[in-house]
Parts: sequence; structure tokens; C-alpha cells
Amino acid sequence: MPDYYREFTALANRVYGVSSYALLDYFLSSLNPDIRRDVIAQDPTSMIHAVSLAKLYEEKYTPNASTTTVSQTHKTTSLPPLLPTPTNIQPNQPR
Repeated sequence: MPDYYREFTALANRVYGVSSYALLDYFLSSLNPDIRRDVIAQDPTSMIHAVSLAKLYEEKYTPNASTTTVSQTHKTTSLPPLLPTPTNIQPNQPR
């Protein structure tokens, strides 16, 4: 994302006569579809707002090494049931 934003900004600074809304639309149209959907849902009105949201959602969709480490340390183990399982109970018989 930082590279894309840097390149986009460099190109946008060379363009004259394009409205800020058009630049925002160009920026959003080139984002990853998942990130774009979430950013557009927040209705950003400025490039800075859109970039901030895009960075936030990029973190959401990009696997993080620390998250992977935490999830690997909490592996599910087979635990015994909390209550004993009843055995040999027949329906309609007094207990």
C-alpha cells in the first residue's frame, strides 16, 4: 500500500485540471476489491481519509506474523467432557 500511494501521489501531482473527487475515484478504483469495498462503504471525502482507511483495511486482509504466532500457540486439544456421560439409561425407566 505505501508504494501504491507513493506512486499514485507522484502521478497525481503531475496532472492538472483533474478534480480531487476524480483523483479519489481513480485511487479507489485501483485498490484490492476487498479493501475497495470496505473503504467505499465508509464514504471517504478526501484522499487522506481514503488512504487512512485503505491502510487500515489492508492490515485486516493481510496476514500478520504476530496473529499467526498467537493462533498457533492456542491449538485446540481434546478435553474430557465437563459432566460424565450417562450409561445404560433406558427411556421410561425409573432411575
